[in-house]
Amino acid sequence: MDGFHKLVLDTWTNDGIVEANGLISFKKKLQYLKGAIREWIAIKRLDSSKLKKEHLSRLSSIDVKIDHGKATDLDFLNRRESSRILCDLDRIEASDLAQKARIKYALEGDENSSFFYATLKKKSTTPRYQGDLSNRSFLYGRKVDTISKI
Repeated sequence: MDGFHKLVLDTWTNDGIVEANGLISFKKKLQYLKGAIREWIAIKRLDSSKLKKEHLSRLSSIDVKIDHGKATDLDFLNRRESSRILCDLDRIEASDLAQKARIKYALEGDENSSFFYATLKKKSTTPRYQGDLSNRSFLYGRKVDTISKI
């Protein structure tokens, strides 16, 4: 999104954190950056919501003009522009939801994940060779009479 790179650079360089320990300083910088990003995202979402409402009301008023037959060429251009902006906002919102879904899937998996991993675990704990293990000469290329001699 526009302005994100500048926000991160400005926040990182102008945080005002002075700490002798480098790890503590790094931790505090990351915490400060996280808070700044959260605030920025909240503002962007609020602006996006306002813009969406504005263009929806604009579209409805233009549609009323079209229904009454009083629309001009400028109204059709404004309608096209509002539709484009709404499509862009919907695309950004869908992209955000898809990213959240990928993160949730990576953290939690789906309803089949626990079954899949349980099956793998079961297969790894069961012995591969089930038979008479008293003669393991096939492992060493020589005859071994008992397990204790191995």
